[in-house]
Amino acid sequence: MNDYTWSRQKGYISKAKEIPESRRLCPEIIDIKKQCVITINIAAADLLKSKRGVENEARDFAIYMLRFLRGERLIIGQEFNLNNYSSVSTAIERIKRG
Repeated sequence: MNDYTWSRQKGYISKAKEIPESRRLCPEIIDIKKQCVITINIAAADLLKSKRGVENEARDFAIYMLRFLRGERLIIGQEFNLNNYSSVSTAIERIKRG
């Protein structure tokens, strides 16, 4: 639990932004993407596929994990060839809704 802290007031574990090592200790972007491919059992190229009106749950999950584990923001769009950050936000919200 090196990059997480316990908050007594809030009663849950949250990512520690005040620890400068937290970014260094978390998995690399490529490692998160590889693990998503292995876990979901899809081709790596499928994470980059985008077709209007068709959901790509594997891609949404990988985007969510990058945001949750690394706290990345703008780089996520570049990693998945997305032009707008709103596309990243939409993917994260789809995963949160379940």
